Amino acid sequence: MAKRIYSHLLIGILFLSAIGIFLSLTPGCNNIPITSLETNASFLENFKEPQKRFSIDLDNDGTEETGKINKGIAYIYKNNELIFTSDPSWDVKEILAGDFNNDGQNDFALSLWKYGNYGNSLPFWEEKNDNSYKMHLFLYTWKREKIGPLWHSSNLPKQNLRTRLIDTNNDGQNELIVIETDYQNSHDHKSILSQNPDMEDASGLSIAQWTWNDWGFELQKRIQTHWNFITNF
Repeated sequence: MAKRIYSHLLIGILFLSAIGIFLSLTPGCNNIPITSLETNASFLENFKEPQKRFSIDLDNDGTEETGKINKGIAYIYKNNELIFTSDPSWDVKEILAGDFNNDGQNDFALSLWKYGNYGNSLPFWEEKNDNSYKMHLFLYTWKREKIGPLWHSSNLPKQNLRTRLIDTNNDGQNELIVIETDYQNSHDHKSILSQNPDMEDASGLSIAQWTWNDWGFELQKRIQTHWNFITNF
């Protein structure tokens, strides 16, 4: 009898170990669940205001470059000299810096509104440009002694209210965490609240987690959130 119990216990331990190995090898399973972020005080504080400026070393020369937004236009300075200005036809809402593609070099991102799904050149599978007014995420990095584009998104599926670059699971790889809402909602979250003050559900508000692949960002998770989370801002 004792031998049989021991055999069953051993089988159970081996089974649980196998599950643990599977989960450890499955992408995203080690991440902190984004469902817990709604009640995480430090997370809420980090997203309290839109990010309008940064100070970080972009070219690895030991001196930090600075970035800021003024009236919807992004400006980047090196040693107090202006080295980059965003297109004045864009409405830049946030500017943030960090290692977006996890290659060891700092980059910066612009979360912005613009007309047109693409620029002057269309992908071969598109016959015409979608000229609607939508949000985009544009990444830039330092290359060949100047700032150049790293990756530009087409129209985002939702509009970004807040965007942050965070290593959510302490594995040394950054993820993009975004608070979003549907396009039919105002892009001012205070206006959304005033329109629906008694609603418990977010009605389009969500938290999304994106990870970098060689070609750009890939959506890993998206959850709906609640009004009591948003009102903490």
